[in-house]
Amino acid sequence: VLEPGVAGQIVDFLLQREVSGDGAAPVVVSRLGGDVEPALLSLCCYQLNRARKRKGLAKIDAELLRTFGASILADFYREAVKDMPPRVPRFIEENLILGERYRNPYPREVALQSGGITADELHQLTKNRLLRLDPQGDELRIELIHDRLVGVVRESRDARRAHEAQEAERAAAEKVQREALEKVERERETAEQRVQ
Repeated sequence: VLEPGVAGQIVDFLLQREVSGDGAAPVVVSRLGGDVEPALLSLCCYQLNRARKRKGLAKIDAELLRTFGASILADFYREAVKDMPPRVPRFIEENLILGERYRNPYPREVALQSGGITADELHQLTKNRLLRLDPQGDELRIELIHDRLVGVVRESRDARRAHEAQEAERAAAEKVQREALEKVERERETAEQRVQ
């Protein structure tokens, strides 16, 4: 169901590779490593095939990848955490990414003891292929299945932080307004007592 050449473009997309140059001698610029996690490749191909069917296309082409590809990973992340308590995506967003492009393996036992995620939630997210457990030394560490998800998680974190900042500003403004009204009311009551 793939147009010729699209398979390589899917791999390039998942590895965040860009082809640049004058067309005669393209240069591949890779921002991630050279291996694609099989679960991530399977997810991408499955979602592209669903989009192909919805659009009534005979094959997955480069245009479908360009228009639909960007949303595949974001939709996958949202779907994976949608039924989780808010502390779970917060745990993922604050602990499992490092900088702009890298996963941050986090000690499983520390995560469970902190209350950021429970064993059942971790099991569900590994079953859904968002997270995996990686033995490093003597301890298991939790990590995203691929660096390609870091950007999606970072964007979700940044959006959540912006929303929290707006809510904090709104709450602070309401508090100032409430305190001003209470002050006016106290001054009115004091003035009425003086008159009596």
